[in-house]
Amino acid sequence: MLRENADKWNIDTEKIVVQGSSAGGHLAASLGVFWNKPFVAEALEMDAEKFCPNGLMLSYPVITSGEKAHQGSFECVLGEDYADEEKLRFLSLEFNVTKDTPPTFMWHTAPDDTVPVENSLLFFQALHALDIPAELHIYPVGGHGLGLATAETVCPNGYGIQAECEIWVQLAGDWMKHIFEAKEIMKAPWE
Repeated sequence: MLRENADKWNIDTEKIVVQGSSAGGHLAASLGVFWNKPFVAEALEMDAEKFCPNGLMLSYPVITSGEKAHQGSFECVLGEDYADEEKLRFLSLEFNVTKDTPPTFMWHTAPDDTVPVENSLLFFQALHALDIPAELHIYPVGGHGLGLATAETVCPNGYGIQAECEIWVQLAGDWMKHIFEAKEIMKAPWE
């Protein structure tokens, strides 16, 4: 939709970043690793280039179905097939990173007791191993589901304000400027 309406909405189609948090981070990262797989284009009935993200922005994402998995996410996705080891491994995104995975910005809190920080570490390591530009920030305080970590996304019970983490938004903006400016100056290594 963004690319189809780019002229009307003044969107630069070379600068579309997909953001996801927690289980939504798994969805966003799935688009990042599977965007050019035939099963996705067939399911969406469109050319893969139309939904190829130019970057990923992941907040405390679910990534792995392994030892540090958020079990509930994979139970929801797979339902009755939850015990199928092949399907679980397929959905463990650290094993699906390729040279076609876009540059990625991630942040997580080390004490996250819902989605362990190892999820972000595994994805970062997979990106780094293929020289895909990646930036990861791990905060030593805070829990899961902080959103912006400011009063703007605080829960009714007061949870969600974590001053140490709120800088992630500025860091993500700087990251986007950097990857897109570098891309304009010279051919980026991920192209």
